[in-house]
Amino acid sequence: MTRWGRAADRIGNLKVMFVTGAMVPLIPLFWLVSTNLVYLVIVQVFSGLAWAGFNLCSVNYLYDATGAEDRTKYLAYFNCGNGLAAGAGALPGGLSDYPHAGFNGISGVEHLPDSGILRGATSLIFLPRLKEVRKSKHGSGRTAISTS
Repeated sequence: MTRWGRAADRIGNLKVMFVTGAMVPLIPLFWLVSTNLVYLVIVQVFSGLAWAGFNLCSVNYLYDATGAEDRTKYLAYFNCGNGLAAGAGALPGGLSDYPHAGFNGISGVEHLPDSGILRGATSLIFLPRLKEVRKSKHGSGRTAISTS
């Protein structure tokens, strides 16, 4: 987290979000490569690094882009959206364990490529719409969320 924070201070939260937003969709695909325990531990370390940077900079970005009077409201929206997305993402894998739910023979592993594609599409759709809001050592910021 400290290194991601320093990187965000130096180049901006948005640039770190772009880098980590490109890393996150790869995680489910890496799970398909091998079942070797050492390899999977490395994948999880990579996952932890990617998610740590993305989550840190997402929240930092939200703090920078909102006024103090609206910050709590936007943080609530952000966390609600994260919770709903996490639940929706876990649902197919959970349902695959219940043949009576109509998911006969579908293993959770078969959903991994879909997860990577959806994560990548989300990054490609939403990240380019954001504008940096805080001055960093290598650029200036603009207001992205109006608090009128």
